[in-house]
Parts: sequence; C-alpha cells; structure tokens
Amino acid sequence: MRKLGRGPAPKVLVENAVRWTDEFRVSGKPRPESRRYAHKDIRRSLGDMSCDKCFYCERLLKPREGGSDDEVEHRRGVHPHELAYDWKNLYLSCSGCNGAKKSRPEIAIEDTLDPCDDAIEPIDHLDVYVEHARPYRDSLKGEYTIKKLGLNSQIELLLARQRCLSQFWKARGDRMIAAARTGPVSEADAIAIERALAEEFAQPHMPFSWMFRAMLRRSGALSR
Repeated sequence: MRKLGRGPAPKVLVENAVRWTDEFRVSGKPRPESRRYAHKDIRRSLGDMSCDKCFYCERLLKPREGGSDDEVEHRRGVHPHELAYDWKNLYLSCSGCNGAKKSRPEIAIEDTLDPCDDAIEPIDHLDVYVEHARPYRDSLKGEYTIKKLGLNSQIELLLARQRCLSQFWKARGDRMIAAARTGPVSEADAIAIERALAEEFAQPHMPFSWMFRAMLRRSGALSR
C-alpha cells in the first residue's frame, strides 16, 4: 500500500450522486446499484489514482476472460445511504482484498491504514520479510491492516509477490554480470547496483512498490 492522492469526483458522479442516493434510500434495497457506483468513468478515475493497481495490496488489475478482477468498493460501507455515492468512500480493490475485508468484521476499517489519508504514510506502518507483510516497528495500524485485508493469507497474492521478488533478484544478477564484464565488482558496487534497481521497482506504477520502499529502509545490502 502506498499513499494515493484523490482527484476531483468524475462528472458522472457529480451530476447524479444526489439523485442516485435518494433512489437508493427509498428503494429498500441493502445495496446500491453497482452499474452506477462502478460506472466506467468512476473506475477510470480510481484507476488513474493508483496506476491501475489495487488500492490496498498494489496488485496490478488486469482484465480477464468473462470480466475483470477489479472491484469498486465502499471502504466505510453503504450506510448511511449518503456513503453509497460518496466519492471519498469509493476505492478500487482486487477481489481478494475486498473479500478478505468483508470476512473480518471484528476489525474496524477505521483501525486500518487508509491509502487516501493525507495525514498518514502507509509505509511508516508496513514492513516486509521475503514476500510477507509485517507491521513496521510494531505498528497496530499495520498489524490490523495486514489482518483485515488478508495481506498474508491470500495465496495468489503471496505467489504474485514471490514472482515480483524473483524478477527483482534475476535483474540484480543480470546487472551484476554486466558490471563484472568491465572489471571487478566490489561489495559497495554490488550494494549500489542493488539499491538502484530497488528504486526502479519502488516507483508508483510498479506492482508491490511498497515492498521495495520497505527494503530500501535497510542499510547496506537489501538481502540482509
């Protein structure tokens, strides 16, 4: 998870939110209509915020046959009714994080990290050990976030992180080999190569950029 800046509400929401909210209120239905709150223009605006990654785990959201693995979800639920079409309550999530979030009602969403909270930097609360998320410096918000969103219990998510880390270490090896062709590579040279590559993997558009930001906090070699 990384901090995200929320832009202005998309036009379709500005023009229709009040009417849609009123219609939801009188409908008696427990949920608003997904074709409205997940309108393509709303989905596009949310995707622009996160570089088309899940707001929570930073998994890339790619279309798949028969649909897409992205879900526009309500961080704080849909009651009171005004929350149903509140732009600040709409988040882009992978199905894994959204499902995990719903399965842990005992953890209040207010006790977890909000990537759109201007006052909090998520990386100050999250650390990583290999492909597993860990609270940074015993952060309770970090711990609750990991549990609430299933950041260590989603098997496909862990495998995706493993693949990303494998790509990183392979690229490191390739760069070390290339550097050795021009002369001996010292330990300091190796650390510099490793950290420069981690900076590339930590860019906002990259999947799981938070992992590499956490790794860069370490002094010296990242593998230690």
